[in-house]
Amino acid sequence: MTNIVSTIDRVWFYAIAALTFVLLGLAAETVARNRLPGAHQDGERHFLSILRDRQAQENQPDAVVTAIERLGGMRSVAAIDDLINLITFKRTLPEQATPSSPIQGGLPKGPMSVYPATEALFHIGEPALPALIAVIEASDAEALESQNALYTVMAIFRENRKAGVDYLEKAANQAKSTEGASNLLRAAQRARSFLL
Repeated sequence: MTNIVSTIDRVWFYAIAALTFVLLGLAAETVARNRLPGAHQDGERHFLSILRDRQAQENQPDAVVTAIERLGGMRSVAAIDDLINLITFKRTLPEQATPSSPIQGGLPKGPMSVYPATEALFHIGEPALPALIAVIEASDAEALESQNALYTVMAIFRENRKAGVDYLEKAANQAKSTEGASNLLRAAQRARSFLL
């Protein structure tokens, strides 16, 4: 009889524990469903307003960099056009702030460390590709915005760089003008160097 009572007690204990975990999971899911999207949207709106503030770009570049980084971390599709507009916005690197001092544990060199919008667009990934292609199509291959856009496209295709070149060539075939097609083909040619 004691074994039966002990078994029943264990069954009840495990049933109550399982029910508690289920209820906690449902509560957490409800909180996530009801709270986080709004919080995400509020944060996203706040960071977008910083990106769109011309005075902040001039007077508070660190705040703009933080907003860019946060939007990239959120993988904010809504930020793509604003990030494209800031693709040449330059972060102040430590050696630029004080030219005589070397970087101490500073950022690595490269477009993503200098131009934070390129990194944010990279984090957003495939949804950013059409906007990046539009920049390359509309810009001379030597223009900084085109080079940054090309670098970001190839970073997105880092797992299969040949697919990145193919993507650029396909975009060239669908370009709206011969000049745009030419810009995209030159970018594809330059991207081939990423294959080596």
